[in-house]
Amino acid sequence: MEDGSISRTKITVSSTHPNHKKNWGRIYCSKGSWTPEHDSGNEWFQVDFVPDVKLILHIATQGNGNIWWWVNTYYVMYKTGGDALQEYKENNQRMIFQGNSNKDDVVTNKLKNPFQADTVRIVPTTFSGRIALRIELYGCDVIIKNDNDNADDDDDDDDADDQQVAPSSLPPGY
Repeated sequence: MEDGSISRTKITVSSTHPNHKKNWGRIYCSKGSWTPEHDSGNEWFQVDFVPDVKLILHIATQGNGNIWWWVNTYYVMYKTGGDALQEYKENNQRMIFQGNSNKDDVVTNKLKNPFQADTVRIVPTTFSGRIALRIELYGCDVIIKNDNDNADDDDDDDDADDQQVAPSSLPPGY
């Protein structure tokens, strides 16, 4: 997200404070952060990769950078295709991630159970000052290859899709 490869049209939010735009929700954005219009408890920040599918491995967050606001904890929802959003879980329970404890530091959470998604939603649960969020999603492309894509494929299962992970953007340690 930081490099601008995800366009602002691929970012959706529950609401936006007029002075804290959704596009500012990118990690290291110097203008501030995304902040919702109100801290209602139903706020979220969403990134859509559609039509692409990504394997999400890490999630990094930052606070506002200019004001002493940040998200202390959050959970993650995701989906692929027409599926409904589902919560990211560890040990069969909604995983509450530790976020930030100040406005500047980047906190990176490595996922115990990486997931494939075309949509990822961050849902703040606790915050300091106001909800203020800058994020980065780390992972790589998932390439769906149909059997028809390869004439030499001897696989007799014409309905099966092979999924391949492209290592183009794996974070360090993978």
